[in-house]
Amino acid sequence: MEYTVLAPAKINLGLEILGKNNDGYHNVEMVMQTVSLYDKVTVSVTSNGDINVICDKNINCESNRNIAYRCAEEFFEYTKIKNPGITIKIAKNIPMEAGLAGGSTDGAGTLIALNKIFNANLSTNELMNLGGKIGADIPFCIMKGTAIATGIGTDLVKISTFQDYSVVIVKPDFSISTKEAYEKSDSLGIKNHTKFDELVKALKEKNTVKIGENLFNRFESVISQKEIFYIKDKLINLGANGAIMSGSGSSVFGIFENSEKASNALEALKKEYTQVFLCRPIKI
Repeated sequence: MEYTVLAPAKINLGLEILGKNNDGYHNVEMVMQTVSLYDKVTVSVTSNGDINVICDKNINCESNRNIAYRCAEEFFEYTKIKNPGITIKIAKNIPMEAGLAGGSTDGAGTLIALNKIFNANLSTNELMNLGGKIGADIPFCIMKGTAIATGIGTDLVKISTFQDYSVVIVKPDFSISTKEAYEKSDSLGIKNHTKFDELVKALKEKNTVKIGENLFNRFESVISQKEIFYIKDKLINLGANGAIMSGSGSSVFGIFENSEKASNALEALKKEYTQVFLCRPIKI
């Protein structure tokens, strides 16, 4: 028996860092959106009693620290279902270390697939709580759509998804350490970003121009990679209503009201970068 899940990437339309807790985690305020860039996660039942993770790209799948592996462990521990043996096959399309939740969405897909295969009948909230024990982005990757995220990113309030715009994502040939980005942000102190409410309002009004004007990412205040800002300027010059880095980077995305301009931007950026993607917001 096997089950396949399409696991979508996420982008951060807004990301504010509100400070560090005593437990080392950071409080954030974010607007998160799933987009039509997918990994494919296929879980099948074996008979060896093991958890085996296989990827079509080298992302340290063999390690038991892999997010999909840990989510599977958490599923069997929580449900008390004896693991007969499973294989998790991941076909990667989402760039890693890009701020797109590539690992987290694979973990989310693994939990969804296991819930179906073993008829565990866990609710969406139960799956989100399980995923939250492994990674802060996993609950949103299970819920999908558009949401305001607070706390450490696991307190989610769903809002209506505005889908009538295109997204061009560019992943440059370097990565940014999330841990180091947070450490640098600690020196900034607590901020209060006034654009946040305007961003949410623009999404509810389905106003692409205003969404573009209010995109925001606090991590951009601490990064030293000039290429991030070069890509942002490039996207704007190619017709994006706005452009911003996603998560702690290093991917950058632009939003386009005009789909033809988005397609032209895709082709132009492919001349400079190997990982460029055209997608749209989704709410599944």
